[in-house]
Amino acid sequence: MKKSIFPLLIALCSIHLGVSAQDGYQWLDMTHLIANPNFENNTNEGWDCWGNASSQNLSYGCQEFWNGTFDIWQTLWDIPNGKYRLSVNGYYRIGDNSWSLNQHNNGTEEITAFLYANLDSVPLKSTYSEQLPYNYNGGCWSPNGGGWGWWGDDNTEYYPNNMESASYCFSQGMYLNELEFEVTGNAVTLGILNDYYNSSNWAIFTNFKLEYYGKLVSVESIHFEETDISMLIGGNTISIQSSSQAMPPTRHSFGVQATNLLQPSMKTDSSQHSPEAQLSSPPLPPKTPTSQLPAP
Repeated sequence: MKKSIFPLLIALCSIHLGVSAQDGYQWLDMTHLIANPNFENNTNEGWDCWGNASSQNLSYGCQEFWNGTFDIWQTLWDIPNGKYRLSVNGYYRIGDNSWSLNQHNNGTEEITAFLYANLDSVPLKSTYSEQLPYNYNGGCWSPNGGGWGWWGDDNTEYYPNNMESASYCFSQGMYLNELEFEVTGNAVTLGILNDYYNSSNWAIFTNFKLEYYGKLVSVESIHFEETDISMLIGGNTISIQSSSQAMPPTRHSFGVQATNLLQPSMKTDSSQHSPEAQLSSPPLPPKTPTSQLPAP
C-alpha cells in the first residue's frame, strides 16, 4: 500500500525552516501512526474491539471495560522495522475494591489485562500501585472510609473509582505503562487485552504513544517543481516524485514532526526506477533489521 508523500515533505520543511536535527539515536515520536490514540470526542473510531464486559463506556477521553473480558486493537502497516516503545496511561482492578486491595497487599493479585504489540506484552498497572492524597471530586475510594471532600482525613489514600477520577489521574501522568518491542515485518498489531473474567473487574486507559528508536539527519535543501520533487542529503540528490499529478493525503498525512525524519541511505538496486530513502535502526545484537520508506 502506497503512502502519501506529504508526511515526509512536512517533516523536511520543518527542518528546512529551522528545526534543528540532533546527532545520535534517540526516541522519536511516531504517535501520528496510531489512529485516535486519545479516544477523541469519546469515540474509539480507528480501533477494532471485541468484548463481553457489562460496561464498555467511552467518557472523559478514556475507554473502560467493567465486569468482563475484552480486546481492543489496531494494526499499523508499512512502518519502518526496528526498535519501538509503546506506552499508555491505564490500570486494571481485578475485582471489587476491598477484595482487590487485599489481594494487592498480600501479593496474590493477578493482573490479567495486558498492553501488547504483536507477541510482546506487559501487564497493566494495578489500581493500587499508585494513589492520590485527596478524593478528587468525590470520585475516589479509600479503604479507611476517608472524606468525600477534596482532602478527607490525614494520611488517607484514595484510589480512582470512576471514569472522571481515572481521567484526572492520567492527566497527572499516573499509571504509565511502557512496552519495548521489535518490528521485523513492517507491521505491528497493538492494543490491550483481558481474557479472564472476575466479577467487577475493571480496566480503563487512554493516551497511547508510539516511539521509534532512530537517528536524525540534516536536510540541506528541498527542490520543488511541477513535475519533480527532490531533496539534497549529503551531496546526493534523491528524487521523491516524478509526476505532475499531486498525490492525495492519507489519514496519517499530517501532524508529522521533524523528529520523524530518520537516517537515510541510497539504494543501489538497479531494479528500482528511482532511489529511495532508507531508515537505519541502532546496532542491536546480533543484527538490527532495517526498513525502507515506501516509494510514492
